[in-house]
Amino acid sequence: MSEFGSKAAWAAAIGLAMSCAAPAAAQSGGNGGNARTWVSAYGDDTNPCTPTGPCKTFAGAYDKTVAGGEINCLDPSGFGQLVITKSITILCDYLEAGVLVSSVDGIPGNNDGITINGSGIIVELAGFDLEGLRNAGSASVNGITIVNAAMVTVRNSKVRGFTKGYGIRFAPAAGTSNLILDHVAVAENGAAAYPASGGIAVLPGTDATAQLTVLDSRVTNNANVGIRLETTGAARATITATVARTDIVNNVSGLMAKAPRDTGAINFLLRDSNVTLNSTYGVVTNAGTAGALTGRVADTAITANGTGVLHAGTSVLASYGSNLVGGNGVDGSFSTPGLVPQ
Repeated sequence: MSEFGSKAAWAAAIGLAMSCAAPAAAQSGGNGGNARTWVSAYGDDTNPCTPTGPCKTFAGAYDKTVAGGEINCLDPSGFGQLVITKSITILCDYLEAGVLVSSVDGIPGNNDGITINGSGIIVELAGFDLEGLRNAGSASVNGITIVNAAMVTVRNSKVRGFTKGYGIRFAPAAGTSNLILDHVAVAENGAAAYPASGGIAVLPGTDATAQLTVLDSRVTNNANVGIRLETTGAARATITATVARTDIVNNVSGLMAKAPRDTGAINFLLRDSNVTLNSTYGVVTNAGTAGALTGRVADTAITANGTGVLHAGTSVLASYGSNLVGGNGVDGSFSTPGLVPQ
């Protein structure tokens, strides 16, 4: 993906890797697979997934890679949908690992682009371009769905065009799960006709904890909401989120946090970001129980939104006094008293 790095640098890295990776790729991980495998537009899933005999799809390479191993891309191509149930790293930096998703291209009953569901697993994805084909496909099809994992990192990637679902749906069913989005563009997802759709959704289950970090990213042109933090129907669920150096632009609502009565707790920090041109709200919070939801905002520009900031119910939306709020249809106000920078 040229916007995040140099293709020339990647080409040089490929040359070095090709000269020394074949012996490493041939080494068995001890569980019937290799520690490192390779995919290519010119590959074949009957191959051993080495640099000189690459596989064609992520699914083909995944089956030949040990838990904790790595899949590398040799060239840009579409490598297909994947269900991940073990620790894995998939690196396609400076190329483009395309995943097209529709109702006729996927696993019946599980058509999301990437599904991650494994207790305690660690997953890293880099250099992806997940495309939902706009109006094609089934309802509730998402770009990336996380059901269970210890840590998921997505970087240098795009997730776009999932009109009937979320670009990224982070919904751990149990335990504690972490999601880091680093230099990720989440754009043009969701539709008004599908309320459970939009950009990024954090929706932990009962007793589950979801920890989200969004860095140097863009959340743009999504229907319904750009970033949704919500504990509806999830007793004792917990969400902790940090969003930094991120553009949240031209969504229906920018960042929304909602913790209804007798559900879970939400805490988030929004800093060094731009929240602009969101037609309904820039930042909005709503809670039904005192102490259940606290949002903190620092060094952020909130302008040209329908309403800049709104806190409803018992929620707290606090400012460190360093934000720029103005030029909205209604600017709104933060909770008082404000926070003291330290």
